[in-house]
Amino acid sequence: MRGLASGRDVGASPVRNRDDARAEIAALAIEPRLVLRPTAPDASRWDVSIEIPDLSHLMFRFPNPMRTSTLTPRISVAIGGQVRLYHAYITTAPARLDAPSTVTLYESSVTDLAGFAVDPDAVHPHRSNTSARLVLIDAVELTWQRARYTDGGHTLITPDDVLVSLSTLQLWLWRRLKAPCIGDRDIARAS
Repeated sequence: MRGLASGRDVGASPVRNRDDARAEIAALAIEPRLVLRPTAPDASRWDVSIEIPDLSHLMFRFPNPMRTSTLTPRISVAIGGQVRLYHAYITTAPARLDAPSTVTLYESSVTDLAGFAVDPDAVHPHRSNTSARLVLIDAVELTWQRARYTDGGHTLITPDDVLVSLSTLQLWLWRRLKAPCIGDRDIARAS
């Protein structure tokens, strides 16, 4: 197998033939599943979807290769038939620079949110009273959103994927969706 290792020498793969390789991949449980469901009683129409497995167990099976790059916390959001992948970031940018699908989960000072950062030292101490937000950015708009923030002189900081875990993102997103919207200012902050 290429790209994954379990601490042994990766010069030569221990898998010698195709059947062994298939068995090792099957044991990892990383194959997506194609799911077909009839949507009409006479089976004239079918709903087709792909189920992507949870790959988090690979971090424990292959700890070194998985931790060499910073993992950005992320969450998949499904509404109806659409699924979007959102990445979590800490930013000093105001909501007026957000893409329409960017969601603010938490707003506070840079000092407060620095505790969630992968590298808290990356936060400049002279900006401690600056406002900051934990935001979810649609993966499709991430490059554009990053450029818009940095062109405006604002930072985009990667949160720690343990402190800002999937369960944390789910909890904060639910709280955000349940929050009452009082006026235009809240609408601007929410988008």
